[in-house]
Amino acid sequence: MREMHRFQIATAIFMGVFFTSLGYELKPTIGAYVSGSAVAIVALSIVISALMANLATTLLIKIRFVRKYVFRNNWIEGFWYNIDHGTEGKKDVFSANAISEIRFKDPSTGYQTVSYRLSENREIFTISRNVILLGAENMYINYTSSSAKGPFKPLIAAGFFFASPGSKFINTYDGVVMEMDGASYFQQRAMRMSHKQVRSLRREYGNDWVRVILGAPADGSAKDGGRGATHPEEGTQLRKLSIVATEPPQEQGLGGEPAL
Repeated sequence: MREMHRFQIATAIFMGVFFTSLGYELKPTIGAYVSGSAVAIVALSIVISALMANLATTLLIKIRFVRKYVFRNNWIEGFWYNIDHGTEGKKDVFSANAISEIRFKDPSTGYQTVSYRLSENREIFTISRNVILLGAENMYINYTSSSAKGPFKPLIAAGFFFASPGSKFINTYDGVVMEMDGASYFQQRAMRMSHKQVRSLRREYGNDWVRVILGAPADGSAKDGGRGATHPEEGTQLRKLSIVATEPPQEQGLGGEPAL
């Protein structure tokens, strides 16, 4: 991830300048323990700054607003509302829209997506998407495993993220999702949900806000008491959405906006 490398370099330079300057300021004290030459002070400063830069970037990148600043035009994490469109002459892989959460994992693996979607019997199931690659021009490639209809099926998604006119950040995605064997595919557009929208929905509906937006009918109480449900392939703990009686909003999109 180019932005991450730039952030690491900038942090290392800052730390280098800081500790070198500090070394000269403390030269009288350091001189009692280290040979008093400027070379020794610079070498010691470089070693310390490298260690501190690595620690600083590891800790800072865990903070959401820091990632938002660092990744800027490639900042895509958060919740997205997916609209799926069937392609003429091909059977759709899915038959419903979805809510996707794009999560930042770590600098080496980048992003991971978990999508919540209705199955054919109107239950919510999850799709764990393992790899998201953001290249030049915000091109997106995503390898996916889905348990939508029986055994896991390998899927691939590809498309582009872009910012609508007037937006400072990416807020729209257009692409295609297909089975690896080409048996079926569909076109997909996703609109980004603002942090404010998600907070508002969570306050109003709690953990059921995804179910409300997708319009899933209730069938009783939560099946697992709200405990985490283990994804059968990845082994990661995914929060199970509770199943309670809720009235889905009519003819409205997310946060009361016009329907997408």
